[in-house]
Amino acid sequence: MLDKQFLDSLSNKIARLIPRSSEMGEDARAALRGLLQKSFSELNILTRDEFDSRARSLERAEQRVAELEQEIAALELRLNDALSEKTP
Repeated sequence: MLDKQFLDSLSNKIARLIPRSSEMGEDARAALRGLLQKSFSELNILTRDEFDSRARSLERAEQRVAELEQEIAALELRLNDALSEKTP
């Protein structure tokens, strides 16, 4: 989901904001990083690449729906024309 660099950067920024963060030590920073990672994974956040991939898939699906709608409209016209020719 989220890359290691982002989590490290965010946990370091938070650690700098907390008074006496220099006294926290590496164990506390690791715990903070783990907490952030768990919290973000529960939020089901997408990376930019995942979002872009899903957006492209959605765009392709929307294009296919539009194509199918046009095909259905053409078939309905053909059907209506065929039915109107058969009715006296």
